[in-house]
Amino acid sequence: MVVWHSTVRSRSCVTSPSSVDVMCQMFDEFNYLITRKPDRFSCPVYDSKNDNIVTVFTSTSSLAKSKNALSCPLFFDCGGLLISTSLAAKWHNRQHFLLDVNFWRLWDFIVMRAGWYVVDISSFVSWCKCDVDQCATVLPLLPSLAVVEQIGVAVDSLSNHSLGYGLFRDIHCLFKHFVSNDQWGVGSKTLKFDSKTSAYLDYQVNLLDKMLFRLSQPADILHVMLDLNQWGVCNYSLASYVTHDSEYELPSIVTHMMLVIRYSLVFSNTATHCSNIIKYCNIHHI
Repeated sequence: MVVWHSTVRSRSCVTSPSSVDVMCQMFDEFNYLITRKPDRFSCPVYDSKNDNIVTVFTSTSSLAKSKNALSCPLFFDCGGLLISTSLAAKWHNRQHFLLDVNFWRLWDFIVMRAGWYVVDISSFVSWCKCDVDQCATVLPLLPSLAVVEQIGVAVDSLSNHSLGYGLFRDIHCLFKHFVSNDQWGVGSKTLKFDSKTSAYLDYQVNLLDKMLFRLSQPADILHVMLDLNQWGVCNYSLASYVTHDSEYELPSIVTHMMLVIRYSLVFSNTATHCSNIIKYCNIHHI
């Protein structure tokens, strides 16, 4: 084992909901994060397009002027809040969200930092008697479980911070399985690690373990996971393709490989290691 010292800060989920004013400030911060110019030295991450700007609706008058034109005055009277963003569709259908940094930034703002609850969309549609198509880009939020129980709607399961981090723990468990079997993915060539490789993997696996235990920001966890997965897939794939005669083809091989495998994580054939992902995600559209 490599000697490893952690400087990862511990976080916790807030115990009381933030005010609407604070929520609006948080979403302003979120909008800034997803529209700012990316660091030219950083690797690209599976970000959504920058049409995911969050718009906050706190009254029926402002909502009526929106393209959604929902009518749910009772929801606002109960302290509810509606936010409009294209990321809402990923939240509702559990497609294309697991590797989306912007999605997890939004999740962190709502669940970890604001302490609000996202209402299950089918429950919201039934309670408000509105058209489900109008809610495709809307996230209905309530400040407490007491209010949820009072009006009789269901909470979206992803509002539980343990579930959110549980999805990342599945990936962490999967990576540890790959490392312990000297393989990355399914059907890849078995490789034995040298001391430097072993130290690198030991560090990365321990880093992820600490980040998960201390509830680091999901976007940061995802960056580490994508980097480690990129290393694993490239390392094992090159072992199968590189030969003595391929030195001139290697740059082309790597270029094309990187385009394909940057975000490839194998779940369908490793379900026993990903119980949360299999249960709560559409694994064909992660």
